[in-house]
Amino acid sequence: MILGTLGYQLNMHAYQRESASQAINQWLQQFSPERGITTMAPGAPQIFGQLIMHYGIPLTIVLPCHDYLDAFDNSSDLIPLAEGLAKANHVEIMPYETPTQEGLQAAETWIVRHCNGIIAAMDMEHSPAIRHAYQLERPIFPLPFSTMTKKMH
Repeated sequence: MILGTLGYQLNMHAYQRESASQAINQWLQQFSPERGITTMAPGAPQIFGQLIMHYGIPLTIVLPCHDYLDAFDNSSDLIPLAEGLAKANHVEIMPYETPTQEGLQAAETWIVRHCNGIIAAMDMEHSPAIRHAYQLERPIFPLPFSTMTKKMH
């Protein structure tokens, strides 16, 4: 299985980080993915990427734009991204120069197309990428603190 993650969360509370970490860790152990795909955005995508690297699973990072690193105001969010980029087996960059909603949607759609399981974070039920995942019949695993209301596969 190739497992990907969608969404981002700024300013996660410690209990949310712990909850996300436990859930992602459980799914990684359950599915033993052959690859992980993430944007390394703040929150669950960074936690996912860090755990993928911890377990030595090949990592693909999908950047929403060429200047993605410039979008980070907080060094505590930038450091995991920089570490991930240094260790990633593959980096895919969407064809946008600066951060835009379109670039983020393109990155998330790329992730959906290239994996066969999705870990979804917070308020993703209205995301174009989640709708695309439903169309492709990808299993979706919402994080415990997710506010997704639609029944997941």
